[in-house]
Amino acid sequence: MEARLYEVIRDFERASARALQAFLERTGLQHPFSWREAGLPRTGELPGAPAMRYAFHGAGLWLEIGGEAIDFDFGFDGRTGGFNEWWLRQFAEARPSLYPEYVLDLDRLSRALAGAAAAGEIEQPFRDRQDSLWYLRRPDRDPDQAT
Repeated sequence: MEARLYEVIRDFERASARALQAFLERTGLQHPFSWREAGLPRTGELPGAPAMRYAFHGAGLWLEIGGEAIDFDFGFDGRTGGFNEWWLRQFAEARPSLYPEYVLDLDRLSRALAGAAAAGEIEQPFRDRQDSLWYLRRPDRDPDQAT
């Protein structure tokens, strides 16, 4: 796998997991899918510092925490860490100084992902569970456990 692709995927995984954890802690939710039952509106701003705004959409969540935004879809059972070209591109474009190669060469990310998929370095292990997101291949992955 192209080293920079691995880097942007890992950064996206970490950033989405950290943002979701901060959101869950701030709201007191145990699981992101329980927001409706808890009476949270679909979009809003949460009290506390740093400032936190959120918007649930389709299968995902947009979060802005302290001025830094991340947007992602939930995978099977509410997991984070899944990606596709769209989410990685949005992530890289919001951080052009960190990932200039993916901003300047719009096809590079597509080529890198296609190469990683062909080499079996990324996979879609939960496709049979309506999760079409890609994940870094982890030989020890238990399909019934969250990443």
